[in-house]
Amino acid sequence: MVILVWIVLGLLAGLLASRLFHRDGGLALDVILGIAGAVAGGFAFNSLGFPQTSAFLVTGSIGAAVGSVVALAGYRSIFRQA
Repeated sequence: MVILVWIVLGLLAGLLASRLFHRDGGLALDVILGIAGAVAGGFAFNSLGFPQTSAFLVTGSIGAAVGSVVALAGYRSIFRQA
């Protein structure tokens, strides 16, 4: 259940990033990077030992959001189009 929440957060972050940057043909890549970053960030925050405070595991969700933003920003900074 928790991973599903992370995937949805990553999907939303990818859609938002694609919408904000108006890059043609980049929707699928933005969504994939958002989901991958969200899952990685969620696992990272959970493995750091933050307390699990609710049914949606708030710290893992925060980690998922941070991870998706980092993945998308990192990709955009490395592969910036001229």
